[in-house]
Amino acid sequence: GTPLQNRQRELWALVDFVRKGYLGSHKDFKRDYTDPMASGMEASTSDKVAAKKNELATKLSSRLRSVLLRREKGQVMKQLPKKTDTVLFCKMQGLQEQVYMRAIRGEEAEAMRRSVDACDCGSGKLRIQCCFKHKDGVETKGLMFKTIHLLYKIANHVDLVRVKKQFNLNGLNYEQKRQYYDAIRSAETV
Repeated sequence: GTPLQNRQRELWALVDFVRKGYLGSHKDFKRDYTDPMASGMEASTSDKVAAKKNELATKLSSRLRSVLLRREKGQVMKQLPKKTDTVLFCKMQGLQEQVYMRAIRGEEAEAMRRSVDACDCGSGKLRIQCCFKHKDGVETKGLMFKTIHLLYKIANHVDLVRVKKQFNLNGLNYEQKRQYYDAIRSAETV
């Protein structure tokens, strides 16, 4: 399979595992490559910033040649087994379902649902296509990504979220709260 899922942190970790310190610390790598390259990919990027991103990408690619062997799928296709997908649907249980339901009833999810309403500025455009920002200054697209990502994490496992920072637990009974705090404690020890 592919060891990287388009995250430069994973790239750094893989290279650092194979050749410790080759790309510097993660903080250095983020400062020298990740952040400048990310800003060069924004839609509003100037030509100068985009050129810097391309220069950094070329430099990084050159450095990686000594530690990574890139193979295209066509080069190894005959060696690969036939792909088999197995899809399993698992019902959420207990606390996981409660946290998920609380999230989809929450303020961020409601704001996401209202993203197709007309923007408050009177332009006639949808909020998602216009200047509308939510109370914390987040644009609609950013809020949608944040909310979908949160729901994805809860659906995978409730331990993947720090729920107490995002949800009011007042509606939970004693046993539900105990389960929740046990889940948080187990997540902190991993």
